[in-house]
Amino acid sequence: MAQMLYSIENFLGDEEGASVIEYAVLIALIIAGVIAIIGVIGQQVENGFDGFNALLTELTE
Repeated sequence: MAQMLYSIENFLGDEEGASVIEYAVLIALIIAGVIAIIGVIGQQVENGFDGFNALLTELTE
């Protein structure tokens, strides 16, 4: 009986699973942020290339 109570207390006191979930949530948030930043920067780079292309087209006409 004492061994079972010890096992239950040990199981309830174990925070390793909670830490893994916290790290997984943190990594997911970081990945979402990186994807959002890449989307914004990618659009700005595309706009820059479009402007440069328009300038070159204008100069060659």
